[in-house]
Amino acid sequence: MSLRFVYLACLLCIPTVSSAESTFEAGFTTLLQHFDYSEFNRSGENLNTESGLLPGVAVFVRHSTEALSQQFMLSMLAGEVDYDGQTQSGSPHQTETSTKLFRASYRLSATRLSTYVHPFFSLNWDQWSRSIQARYPVIGLDEDYRWPSLDIGLSFPLIKQQGHELAFSAAFIKIFSGKFGVDLTELGYGSPTLDLGSGKGFESTIDYLYTLEDSTRIGFSLFYRQWEFAESEPKTISNGNSSLTFLEPRSESQRIGLALVLSLPLSLN
Repeated sequence: MSLRFVYLACLLCIPTVSSAESTFEAGFTTLLQHFDYSEFNRSGENLNTESGLLPGVAVFVRHSTEALSQQFMLSMLAGEVDYDGQTQSGSPHQTETSTKLFRASYRLSATRLSTYVHPFFSLNWDQWSRSIQARYPVIGLDEDYRWPSLDIGLSFPLIKQQGHELAFSAAFIKIFSGKFGVDLTELGYGSPTLDLGSGKGFESTIDYLYTLEDSTRIGFSLFYRQWEFAESEPKTISNGNSSLTFLEPRSESQRIGLALVLSLPLSLN
């Protein structure tokens, strides 16, 4: 699955409705997310863990009708997290990792099927830029992860009265064709890539919104997201003088976060 496919699928899902039957919103979100990532060897022993708080922002547009709600969102988080692991020789190693997270997502929800539950799906594209900082005598390492994913879930409206909206949602995450790249140009190996294959996970969210008199909406979201990748296939590369075989270990990721939301109505007249 490619990002081009995600965009095409989004366009095909957009229904044709008149402006009288629909509303448009644009919004801005501030994010604070706890980042947690761990790698494991084949025996299940922890190889390294990265954790820390990452601030970020997101922007979105939302189109809603009586039957459907769809949203397109872009988000970016960046900061430094703690790295606690080991070198290739097995010696303990602690440093910091410069981390950047980018996500593009499209979500389509069916709101007419039931008052009590709204099925939805999301198409997502994630990129994680990981720069493990050098700490003598260990050199630094720049890595890049990219993966498309599909979320399929249910949203449960809990409260919708007097301007207050509260909902809980849960979804299964399916990751397709993850890619991993590492910069080894200083060692003469260039920038090789690995196929991470598919992954799976779970997410849950609590969303609250309050509508003001001018239809502006403010609120917050609490979210938890977890997924894992299996160990990749090994790959052998050469710099002309020597060969190197490497792989990406099995990994688990968890992200817990808080988002503060401001949503403004849009008039297309």
